[in-house]
Amino acid sequence: MKMVVSARCGILNIFLVLLMIVLGFAIATDSQGEVIKKLGDSFIINCKDNSSRLVTWRGPKGPLGPNTEPNVGFASYGLSLYFTKVTKSFSGVYTCSSESEIIRTVHLIVQDPLSFVDTSPTQIGEEKRDVTLRCEVQGGDNPTITWSVIGGELKGPKFEVIGDGLLIRNLSWRDPKDYICKATQENTGEVKAKEIRLKVLHKPYPIPEEWPNEVKVWGYIGAVVNLTCESVAEPLPKFDWTHQDGAHLIKKYGHKHNSEYISVLEVNIKHPNVFGNFKCLVTNRYGTLVRQFVLEEGTLPKSPDFIELKGANSDLLDIGVHNSAFNATDSMAPKYYSIKFKVAGKREDWKERIMLLNAENSYPLRNLASNTKYEVTAASKNDVGYSEYLNISIFTTLSSGTTMNPFKFLFYYYAIIIIFFCW
Repeated sequence: MKMVVSARCGILNIFLVLLMIVLGFAIATDSQGEVIKKLGDSFIINCKDNSSRLVTWRGPKGPLGPNTEPNVGFASYGLSLYFTKVTKSFSGVYTCSSESEIIRTVHLIVQDPLSFVDTSPTQIGEEKRDVTLRCEVQGGDNPTITWSVIGGELKGPKFEVIGDGLLIRNLSWRDPKDYICKATQENTGEVKAKEIRLKVLHKPYPIPEEWPNEVKVWGYIGAVVNLTCESVAEPLPKFDWTHQDGAHLIKKYGHKHNSEYISVLEVNIKHPNVFGNFKCLVTNRYGTLVRQFVLEEGTLPKSPDFIELKGANSDLLDIGVHNSAFNATDSMAPKYYSIKFKVAGKREDWKERIMLLNAENSYPLRNLASNTKYEVTAASKNDVGYSEYLNISIFTTLSSGTTMNPFKFLFYYYAIIIIFFCW
């Protein structure tokens, strides 16, 4: 009867061990030394005497049995300690002994999981001063702290790791803004990382940095002109606009559109007095930036005389633009041609190509469909704006694999003109 009960108990113990493994219990098999576990872990430590002597377990607080924490379980393979959701109070030395000798000694260390405390995701420093980014790690056992920067490299003497912090010397608004503090617990392999955003407080700077001291803008009576003032600053800047003849003119003819780092002054040129000097003042508590705009009166360019097809292939139309009014010495002369085109007869948006004037008078429209008719028009463009667009012309791309020789085209073009006038 005793043998049957013993066999049943052994089977039940084996079943219990297997069940604990399924439920997330780990089995610590180290015969000696440290066993490191995280707060809340569940696991088993086994002990067996090869001579089949009776063994017992003793923990930091004394002898252990079926009703203690951890509790002892008997099995055919020996005596096991069952740890369930351990706390730091479980840390200490556990000894498995027979009547005459110590069979196994385990030093259990229960560690808190790594976490960041008092570590703000956004930290602040002032331009031209030093700042130390703070990264305080809690838990683990003396974890290793390392720093990195997103999209850059931490090189001395600008950067220096001091304890848990990162020292950055002589801050600039151009310095990298995103840093990563990483904590590593080497004996458990646990890794935690935290991204820290550095906000540098500084005076306003122009965007782009190479912005000239004075920007010339052209307009004409009846036009609406946008003056754009952009700056980077922390804290956010305040934008104000002035005119050489007083703030009342801004109120009467201007309308401001402000966002965080951009102010656009929409100027409605209804009177000649609107022309002149405008100033954009960008301020915060660290300084002021002044950007000056000179609004001068200009004229729109004249429209071209006509456009012609200089050459074509299956995916290209080479457009020529004739402009008899062009005068290179005129400050209001066009600098660009705007060529608009779309498939003939289709209800679709016009596509536009803006191209610098060139001596070859060649303005190719590329990536077109083969053997397709296109509606094409053109306008002149200078610093003030666009001329009126020409009446629409129809040009056709060639079939795939066919190319029109521009010289051959010119021959036929002029031959038709001669026949027409000489007939």
